[in-house]
Amino acid sequence: SGTAPGFTLTDQFGQQVSLSSYRGKAVIRAFNDSECKTVCPLTTAAMVDAKAMLGAAGSQVQLLGIEANPKATAIEDVLSYSRLHGMLYQWRFLTGSLAQLKIVWNAYSVGVTITENQIDHEPAVFVIAPDGRLARVYLAQLAYAAVPQLGQLLAAEVASVLPELRHS
Repeated sequence: SGTAPGFTLTDQFGQQVSLSSYRGKAVIRAFNDSECKTVCPLTTAAMVDAKAMLGAAGSQVQLLGIEANPKATAIEDVLSYSRLHGMLYQWRFLTGSLAQLKIVWNAYSVGVTITENQIDHEPAVFVIAPDGRLARVYLAQLAYAAVPQLGQLLAAEVASVLPELRHS
């Protein structure tokens, strides 16, 4: 609960992006490892599904990813992941210096560790209300079969914070 911690990072196109620039929209935000081939692509698929399930109200939703790999912080890393997973223009995948990323990871209590060259991070997906309030956090270990369910959960949570959907 409370206001989602603010940040300014750089997206896959080299543009500065601040969380505050999305006030007035609901935000679905995840921490993603740009080199991950397991949980992270499933998480991004669920995010896209959630936005699609909202129909026209999906235009009031912004999808954000934040790099969770301390060894892959270049713009090319987030650009490559976005291309590979068909997300290039569907979201903003943000990165920054390792120091900048660590500040955001800590602000959201997302642990990132490296063990034997394996990156591990909590698979946290956050729903942020249009007023900047942290509405919900989902921690999920996904399997392919669970992607639609997470998409439905995210869509329902976003619908509960969008004014035009709350009363329908």
